[in-house]
Amino acid sequence: MSDIVYLKLIGEQQGDISDGCGTTDSVGNRWQRNHVNEIFVFSLSSGVTNTGKGANLQSLTFSKQIDKSSPLLANAINNNENLFLAFWFYRINRYGQWEKYYYIQLRGASISRIQLRIIKDEIDTETISVDYDYILSKHLISNTECSYLALPAEYNKLFVPTPKAQTHTLNSAGVGRLLAAGGIYNGNVDGFHQTAELLGGDAPVGYNQVMNDQTRGLLIAGASIAAGLGIVRLSTVNGPGEISNYSMVPSLESPYLKGFTSEAGTLLNAKHAVIDPKKIASYALNSDHPVGGNKARVFESALGYNPSNAGVLVSRVRQGVLSNPAELGLYDSFGQRLSVDVPIIGVNGETAIVRTGWIYETDSLVPRMTTLYVK
Repeated sequence: MSDIVYLKLIGEQQGDISDGCGTTDSVGNRWQRNHVNEIFVFSLSSGVTNTGKGANLQSLTFSKQIDKSSPLLANAINNNENLFLAFWFYRINRYGQWEKYYYIQLRGASISRIQLRIIKDEIDTETISVDYDYILSKHLISNTECSYLALPAEYNKLFVPTPKAQTHTLNSAGVGRLLAAGGIYNGNVDGFHQTAELLGGDAPVGYNQVMNDQTRGLLIAGASIAAGLGIVRLSTVNGPGEISNYSMVPSLESPYLKGFTSEAGTLLNAKHAVIDPKKIASYALNSDHPVGGNKARVFESALGYNPSNAGVLVSRVRQGVLSNPAELGLYDSFGQRLSVDVPIIGVNGETAIVRTGWIYETDSLVPRMTTLYVK
């Protein structure tokens, strides 16, 4: 089976040209579930020649389906727009899973040619040729790379897109209730109340639902909320005066205020990450599961894990997320998603990279694992 290539294409004037190119509106029933903001590339060719005095970069040419980006590419060639292109190559690894293994990046690129190809009973495509000032090629698995810049003095002038900032404001009532619980246990009620007011929205309402000085019961409810979120194991609280007895409770930073990764790049509050061993045993390691069965068979053949030793896998994943960097994923209605690639030693002595998926749910301080599989 041939490799699959996806393209991220960003223009200095038009912004993210590839945004939405993998949706049903853009490509119909050829939409790509996990690549809705990338362009599916059918073929790619490029070349370099030796002039005797150095390399001579040839145009890079790729073929793609006619999609949402097609009119935008016409704008780009008309305006000689400065472009940034990133091609990601995928292949099947020895475990039968797709893996991202090769990467090509172009900077200072401009479209030199667009050719449409519309033939009966075939997919409508267009072939794009681009010239560029800088190219980076990298083998992600073998960790080898090569880069070439036509004019080194111009490197800092090459267009590189700025990462999108997080624009979603977390100001639900649930966030307000979470701040109230944090105010109780950190002994800073006024400070947390001010934060709720600054967030606006329904955050102050949620805060006041819990933090009401006139009702003893709601203060205890605030403690219960914190306990339910894993901030403390609540035994018996008879009144507000007893809350101070929990001063030894570890202080957890809010991912929605602090950011979802630590200074080291790991999951924030990773030490308290939530992993469900029963789910791993019944799904990810259960070869008879109608959906997770293939993952389970890969786990057992590659690392020797099965439901009988799921606890060992959980322990090694817990240790791994403490030291391996997290990659920010999508934010959806459930919360912020991230992934962490962890080298896991199997019970058979072999080592493989296991991708773990995590989510910080809207009202949660700690990450919860949603998936894991051998890459």
